[in-house]
Amino acid sequence: ENIVYKAQCMACSQMNKKALYIGETSRSAYVRGKQHAIAINDPTRQQQNAYARHIIEQHPQQDPNFTMEIVNIFKYPLERQIAEDVQIATMKCDIILLFFNEL
Repeated sequence: ENIVYKAQCMACSQMNKKALYIGETSRSAYVRGKQHAIAINDPTRQQQNAYARHIIEQHPQQDPNFTMEIVNIFKYPLERQIAEDVQIATMKCDIILLFFNEL
């Protein structure tokens, strides 16, 4: 619980591209990973999930395949949120998977 995590699209990796998502959650990595998987397979949630939108836009004919790893574990939410921002700002990749809420 209380983690910053990194996910990588393996379909992009097979094409020598690095597509990354950085996230933070107060939940466990297992629970957050399951939420992403549910969103990928639920048409009503796909537009609100960076993984699902990436699959739809980049790999519509392929099954989703992401690896997910914990970057760090934190005691306080503010530390976790700042660490997520730093990870996003400093990551080196070809494609950044982001989600922006529409207002």
